Amino acid sequence: MENRIVAAALAGGTVSSIATAVKTKRYALTRVYRVLFHIILSIRHSELNYYAATGFARYARVLGFRKESANLLNKICDNSKIPVLVNLKKDIARLDNSARVMFEKELQATAIYYAPLKHSIQISHELSTLLII
Repeated sequence: MENRIVAAALAGGTVSSIATAVKTKRYALTRVYRVLFHIILSIRHSELNYYAATGFARYARVLGFRKESANLLNKICDNSKIPVLVNLKKDIARLDNSARVMFEKELQATAIYYAPLKHSIQISHELSTLLII
């Protein structure tokens, strides 16, 4: 796989075009994306082992909810063992160091994935994106 990644990267293009060039019957597209993002974000095996040993999830991120489910969301936030991020600007302060590192890598991955889009498409910043209600 590494030879295919190097060849595709040298040819240039977006992350999507590189992933598509590397994909084969043996290497599924999701696996290729995972490998590419591990490389781009410098995610090491020791880091993954640490997350695995400590239960993986450092936080839960709410992307949207129904208005009639607001009470349920409040109960989940109050009773969760991990921080539930609803308002990212405010809730990020509640994260411990390892959760903050994980969250920052999530933001970087999103920015990298959407970076090559045409300039006419506006991508709102993650921290200022409102929940979908």
